[in-house]
Amino acid sequence: MANRSKTVCAVIAEYNPFHNGHAYQLKKARELTQADYVVVMMSGCFTQRGEAALFSPFARAEMALRCGADVVFTSPATVSVREGDSYAEHNIILLNSLKYITHIAFGAECGDLELLERIARILETPNEMLDMRYRELLDTHSYNHAQALSLALSETHGIPADILSEPNNILAVCYLRALIKTKSKIEPVVVKRLKSYHEKEVEIDFPSATSLRSAIRRGDWNTVRKAVPEEAYKVMMAAVAKGEISYERNVDKILQFRLATITREEFWALPDVYEGVENLLFKKNNGVVTREQLIQKTSTRRYSMARLSRLLCHAILHTNITLWALTPVHVHLVGFRRTASAFAKKYDKKRISEASRTRINEIGEQLQYDRRAEAVWYNTTDGQGGLSQIRKTLIL
Repeated sequence: MANRSKTVCAVIAEYNPFHNGHAYQLKKARELTQADYVVVMMSGCFTQRGEAALFSPFARAEMALRCGADVVFTSPATVSVREGDSYAEHNIILLNSLKYITHIAFGAECGDLELLERIARILETPNEMLDMRYRELLDTHSYNHAQALSLALSETHGIPADILSEPNNILAVCYLRALIKTKSKIEPVVVKRLKSYHEKEVEIDFPSATSLRSAIRRGDWNTVRKAVPEEAYKVMMAAVAKGEISYERNVDKILQFRLATITREEFWALPDVYEGVENLLFKKNNGVVTREQLIQKTSTRRYSMARLSRLLCHAILHTNITLWALTPVHVHLVGFRRTASAFAKKYDKKRISEASRTRINEIGEQLQYDRRAEAVWYNTTDGQGGLSQIRKTLIL
C-alpha cells in the first residue's frame, strides 16, 4: 500500500510577540487540515508595519516551535516590510516555491471563507463600475483606502460594508487574492478570530499583539505571563536577561542619525516615495525626539501612519527600490522539531541545490540585505552577545 502524501499547513505570521491567540491558531490550523506538519513563514527582524520586532527571529521561532509549530522559516527582509497586498503576494510566492505546502491557515474576524473568497475574486476581476465608484469615494470624501473600498463593494456588489473595516479580514482577502493571482494550488482555511486586533487592554485568552507590546514596554510582566503560553514566556525572559529585546529609544537614535545623513538621491531611491515627502519629513523632524512623534506630525490622508512607518524603516535599512522590487528567491530555515527533521532537511538540500543553479546573484544581494537588517535590529537592543546569538538554526 502506497504511503499517502503528507498534509502540510502553512501559517504566515510575525509573532510580535507570540501569545495565547497564536497558540490557538496553530492548534486550529492542525485540526482543521489534519496536517502532518504545521509550517510557519515568519517575518524577520522588521514587521509589515515597518517596526522593529520586539524579539529576534530566533527567539520568536523558538516560541512557535515550543507551542505548536513543526518548522519555522523566515522570509527575506525585503518581503517583511510591505503594504498588505504586496506582503501577502510575496509570502505566497515563497510558499508556492516550497512545492509541498498543501494548505494555508489564516485568522480573520469573518469566519465565512466563501464570502472572503468572493471579495477576493471581485477585486481580482477588472470592474470599471467598482473602480469608478472607489475613486469617487476616495476623491470626494475623507475616506481612507479601506473605507472607500468597503463602501464601493457594498454599493456595487452587495458586500457587507463592515467586512473590510477589520484588519485581519483585509489581510485574509490579500492572501486569497495572492492565491488567485499566482494560480496557487494551496488550499485556504480560515480560523475565526475571536477578539479585536486593536484591543488596548490585554485580554488573557486572545490578546491583541498591540496591547501585549504595550504591556512589555511598560514592564508589566505579570500581565504578559497570563497572556502567553508558559514556554513562550520562558523564552521571552531568557531574551530579556540577555538584553536581546528591541527598545524604541534605540530605534529613535538610529532613525535620527539616518535622517541627518541621508542624501536626497538616497531618499528618492527608497520604495514607496513620492516627490516632496522628504521635505515634509525634514521640516516636521525639527524638535522631534521619537520616531512615533515624527510619524504623528507628518501623517496625512495621502501618507498614512503605517505608510510613513514603512518608509522610515526603509530609510534606516538603506532599502533600494531595485532590490525591493525583486521576486523573493530564498527563505531562512530558523528551526524545526526533531519529529520534522526529515522534512526540514529535505527542504534545505533542495533549496541549496536550486539556488546554486538559478539567480545566485539576486540571492546574494538579498542575503546581504538580510544581514544588514539583522545588524540594524541588534543595534536596537542592549544585547552584548553579538549577532551570532540571533543567527542560529534551532532543533528541538
